[in-house]
Amino acid sequence: MGDHASTIIAIAVISVVIIALVAFFVLRAMKGSLVLRLNEHQVAPDGTFSGTVELTCRKPIEGNRLIVTLIGRERIEEKTKEGTKTRNREFYRDEEVLESARDYEAGFEQTYEFEIAAPSAKNVQAAASPLGKMMEMGIEMLTGRDRDLSWKIEGRLDAKGLDLVQSEKVRITFF
Repeated sequence: MGDHASTIIAIAVISVVIIALVAFFVLRAMKGSLVLRLNEHQVAPDGTFSGTVELTCRKPIEGNRLIVTLIGRERIEEKTKEGTKTRNREFYRDEEVLESARDYEAGFEQTYEFEIAAPSAKNVQAAASPLGKMMEMGIEMLTGRDRDLSWKIEGRLDAKGLDLVQSEKVRITFF
């Protein structure tokens, strides 16, 4: 009896989570859409990413701001006596405001162009130079630590209720 009840509870919980996710995406799609298009997915340090953000509103939206953000994250794996621990942290963020607060009416459609600069190599420090990378690899070997950098560009209409968001992975080539 206990196994049967726990199976029913597990199925019910999974069903509620799936229904909530579907409802979230349906509500966001009913609100409108934001499409991020990049002209390039890879640049060198100090290079520039450019592209467009296409905003379509199906319902009236009270917007706080429309932004494009370049985000750098690192995933660090450390081997300890207890096993492997993984940490994630954001180490870089640069925003370009495409439009300040405004109300968008139903049926609104507009394309916004943007340019956002990649950081200089010195702003990303250890990943910036071959010597820094060699030192980092030595530290990783001695400490059992592994560091992985990732970058993305995110377009976001920060709005009352659900935000409209789309992101694309990008690369900044340091070598």
